[in-house]
Amino acid sequence: MRGPDLLGTLSQYSPGAGSNAYKRDGDIMTHKCKTNLFKQRAKYIVSALALTAATLVSPALAQAAVPTGTETILIQAQPLESALNLLAQSYGKQIIVYSADIGDFEAPKLSGVFTEAEAFNKMLAGSDVGYIYVNARTIAVGSKSRLNSVKGEAVTKAPFLVAQTVAQDTPVVGEVAPLAPTTRYVLDEIIVTADKRSESIQDVPISITAFNGDEMRSRGMTSTLDLEDKTLGLNMTLLQSEPNVAIRGIGSTISGIHSDPTVGLYNEGVYQARPVLFRVGFYDVDRVEVLKGPQGTLYGRNTTGGVVNVVTNDPTDEFEGYVSLATGSFNLVSTEAAINLPFNGGALRLAGTLVRDDGYTNNLAQNGGLDSRDSRAVRAKLRLDTSENLSMVFAAEYVRDNGTPGAGYYNSRTQNPSAPGDDITDPNVQIYMGFPNGTDPRNVNLDGELFSDRDVYQLTSTIGYDFGSVTLKSISGLVNVDVIDATDTDGTAADIEQSYNTVDSRTFSQEFQLSNNNPQTLEWIAGLYYFTEDSESKNFFRFSTVPFGGADEFISDFFNEAETDSYGAYLNIGIDLRDQWKLTLGGRYSHEKKAFQQTDISSGIVGVPTEVSFSEFTPRVVLEYTPSDNVMAYGSVTNGFKSGGLSYASLGVPATAYDPENLWAYEAGIKSTLLDDRMQLNLAAFYYDFKNLQLDQTIQNPVTGLLDVIIGNSPDVTIKGIELEGRVQLSEAFRLTGGLAYTKSELPSTGTALPHTPKWGANFGAEYVVPLSWGELTLHADMSYQSTMLFPALNNPAYEQSDGYALVDAGLVFKPKGSDYTISLVGRNLADKEVLAIRGDFLPFNVLELYAPPRTWELRVTAPF
Repeated sequence: MRGPDLLGTLSQYSPGAGSNAYKRDGDIMTHKCKTNLFKQRAKYIVSALALTAATLVSPALAQAAVPTGTETILIQAQPLESALNLLAQSYGKQIIVYSADIGDFEAPKLSGVFTEAEAFNKMLAGSDVGYIYVNARTIAVGSKSRLNSVKGEAVTKAPFLVAQTVAQDTPVVGEVAPLAPTTRYVLDEIIVTADKRSESIQDVPISITAFNGDEMRSRGMTSTLDLEDKTLGLNMTLLQSEPNVAIRGIGSTISGIHSDPTVGLYNEGVYQARPVLFRVGFYDVDRVEVLKGPQGTLYGRNTTGGVVNVVTNDPTDEFEGYVSLATGSFNLVSTEAAINLPFNGGALRLAGTLVRDDGYTNNLAQNGGLDSRDSRAVRAKLRLDTSENLSMVFAAEYVRDNGTPGAGYYNSRTQNPSAPGDDITDPNVQIYMGFPNGTDPRNVNLDGELFSDRDVYQLTSTIGYDFGSVTLKSISGLVNVDVIDATDTDGTAADIEQSYNTVDSRTFSQEFQLSNNNPQTLEWIAGLYYFTEDSESKNFFRFSTVPFGGADEFISDFFNEAETDSYGAYLNIGIDLRDQWKLTLGGRYSHEKKAFQQTDISSGIVGVPTEVSFSEFTPRVVLEYTPSDNVMAYGSVTNGFKSGGLSYASLGVPATAYDPENLWAYEAGIKSTLLDDRMQLNLAAFYYDFKNLQLDQTIQNPVTGLLDVIIGNSPDVTIKGIELEGRVQLSEAFRLTGGLAYTKSELPSTGTALPHTPKWGANFGAEYVVPLSWGELTLHADMSYQSTMLFPALNNPAYEQSDGYALVDAGLVFKPKGSDYTISLVGRNLADKEVLAIRGDFLPFNVLELYAPPRTWELRVTAPF
């Protein structure tokens, strides 16, 4: 804080002597508050990390230390006396307040993650009072003259601050009651880092949906695939091992190392390049944030749809942990555990999970289950506190998943002019090429190999140095992904078709961020970014004529190599124009190069290496109006782009370049906190203008005569919509949440909506806490609705549409009296609806259909320690 003599940033303190029992007089109140990547890039990586360390720990740049330790703070605007009391409680401090000096001053709303000094500076900004440390546990707040006149031993020294203390033997008369906040029920505040600063979700001019780790665990949300039903505008489909993710209609059905996702996934602040990483499960998670709309300025390439940001728990200063065990439908066995080990100079946090089940699809040919899970993961996070200004967090994670892929149900068309022999009249006996392939979506008939193995290794480091006025942060990440999928593509018990697909991806990213601390009228963040990926894939396909009396088989075997190098620089500036207006200006320049080569192993033909490069500038303009602490209106114009690249089909089709996808997004919204902090109501309207939308296009292969799918660019596309979300705390025990979304999109070439973009979506939730003499019981129920949606139809538009559906989930959480452990029971899709997740008519005479999970349940016991 700034002001005459007494106002400044505290730099150091030492404990003072004396008792903690303070007397009280008429104007003094007291209250006790309590890999290694690629060998060819090893030199670069070492150099980058060495440069980071050298820059951040340079003694010549070090300034006066600031008290260490941060806390997540949310204190609503209120009288300064009660606000100071709550703030002191947050940091476990005693506070002495000279009430006569405080007067009727109103403290502003304080939201974010702060050190003690930062929090007190912000709370007292604009007032006529300052603060000093009496000792290591006690802070005194009063006017300049009051604190300067107090005699005693000086225990605090700070820049621009006259070091004085409140004497232990200050004469006192009279008595004043200690501060106490008014007891009332309010909504829990959600803190996010969407703008790369910690702040309340209600203060961020972006449409965001966020979930905390405890909520996800009690509701059985184990991966990003479980976010769909509870996030307006989010759609996820799973074909074999690779999810297709869309937000507000912006998604991609394109797979392969030659393409990129449209929604960016971040874990530990590091970009996850391959879409298969959306399947990595949640464990020991602090929160998950879903940012809607293009995030091209702060997050860069491949975020035209938005961002899913996974934030795991950091090491803390307390010895703690938990063990969570679960069982459930389809022989589910699930364990999750974490332990936090503090030590002198830092802390280590270890976490792990194991999930297994038999799958919900029965394979009649092999008498086994498909769509099964068999995954395990471990993570270690190390925090080192080498100095008060330097923060270092290192993380290492390994994930192994050996489940079976989603089994396609081949629904033969009952009327097919191109293949009359496949016409059938009994919908319960599906026929493919004369062979039965099962009787319903939950019972298939596959004899081939079916597995999906994924190995993920990740190393990350986040190093920050606080120079006083600015903070420099380095975020480094190595991600290694190995995938192999085996699929019986004919869908029958006959040995006709079999495919194998592998992906081997190695990525390294390095980001440097520089941001100002304690911004008053101006806040800014600038950064430099580098990303590189080397990836390989192999696509093997076998077609046999033996079941039809032949002796031949057709082999297609391709080996693909791709390299990407991307560079970026960005700046985002927020300017307080007046007390109620704020303007944010941002921009990012990106440049990337891609190279691709394909080899036809079956014929021995080696393709010609092809390279492309792109440069894009993605600006951002946001205007905020805050008429009160509880209402914020905003309008934004943002830009994002998805990388272009090289598209290839199968034999005989050369690689062709396709352009980057560019999106201009216009959004206006209102975020409000009403009814004395018991209700939040947010409204957002958006309009998207697309250029060069990337879509699958079909061509006829000149060699095989079959249809092949390549990536192409579509003419301009528009999407518009409106979303309403809210939650209300009706009583201390009863909370409601809900949302409604309308989205309209149109492809000029067909006049139809974009794939995976339902016109209507809604969700509703209720939670009620029942106090019992022997504990506390929390009941919750959730409903989600999605209207008719289109799938990409390559051969027959009649098979592109799915029906709308509604899903109901419910559960309970019991916490025994006097204990910290909980018992939770959750059921999902209680009505056991058959929900079509994806459909594709890849062949003229068959439709591949995959269905979402049926009704499931899970019983979980979680014991913290």
